Parts: sequence; structure tokens; C-alpha cells
Amino acid sequence: MMILLTLGMMNPFVMVGITVVIAAEKLLPRAEIVAHFVGVAVIVAGVIIISRTQPRSDRKAKSGGAYEGDSMQKSDQHTP
Repeated sequence: MMILLTLGMMNPFVMVGITVVIAAEKLLPRAEIVAHFVGVAVIVAGVIIISRTQPRSDRKAKSGGAYEGDSMQKSDQHTP
């Protein structure tokens, strides 16, 4: 139950997915195959998510200005 709460933050879809994986590992005769498959799937999903994110410096350059939360004006900047 703690795994479901931690990973899913009470999201029903994540809870169902984790429950299916746990049930498959318990009920199927070769649990290590399920564990390896799920491990590879999670690693691939993580790599895809990381590769789709942009570095913060690229976002600033593409937007042509400051970040939404950036309140520093030109007059506030210190020049040596």
C-alpha cells in the first residue's frame, strides 16, 4: 500500500498498474521475467521523459526573455 501511495499519489491508473505488476509477479510461474520486463520498461520510460525535457537555458533563449517567475528588471541588474 505504501508503494501505491508513494508512486501514484493516489492516482487510480498508477494504482491499477502497480497492482497488475505485483499480481503478475506473485501469480506467474517465472516472476523474474516479469520483474526484468517491468524494470526495462521503467528505464526506457525514464529515458524518454528525460530526453523530452529541455535544459533551462534553452527555454529562456526560445522564449526570447525572462522566465515567468523572473522579476529582475534591467534597472535591478548590477553592472561592474
